[in-house]
Amino acid sequence: MLNTGTAAGIQILPDKLVLVNVRRGFRDFSIKQSAVLEDFKEAPVAEMRNKLRQQIQNGAVKSENLVLGLPAEEVMLRLIELPIEVEENLDQVVRFQVEKFEPSEEERSYYDYVVLSRDEAQKKILLQIAMVRQSLLNDYVMLLKELGLTPSAVRLSSLALHQL
Repeated sequence: MLNTGTAAGIQILPDKLVLVNVRRGFRDFSIKQSAVLEDFKEAPVAEMRNKLRQQIQNGAVKSENLVLGLPAEEVMLRLIELPIEVEENLDQVVRFQVEKFEPSEEERSYYDYVVLSRDEAQKKILLQIAMVRQSLLNDYVMLLKELGLTPSAVRLSSLALHQL
């Protein structure tokens, strides 16, 4: 028996909350259900919670395996090239790089990185670092918590469906 699995994605837009359930197949994924909650920022939290509860009962939204997709304009992406020798302490080196990119100590960021390429001949690695302001992501997580949702991961929107 093949384990296909499902996950849910949520994206916060300026005027709406978009939720999508995705089923993973053998070679691809498909969208099972979706829901759009309009004007969620102006509506009372209790009203939005009731709308979400309805969507969950109807099967349009799953509250487990929830991935929050952040809009590209709210995420800073940086490509950096480093000597291959830093791989031993890569987490620490990336942390130092992030501190250099942050505008001030008050504007701290959450970040993640991925090694895009490793060139043995030139002894270099290429990294992509994604950064989001802590205050912004904390506000999103608090809003979702008030609505009874807890994301298990955060991704850049354009990559979120792919990484579900």
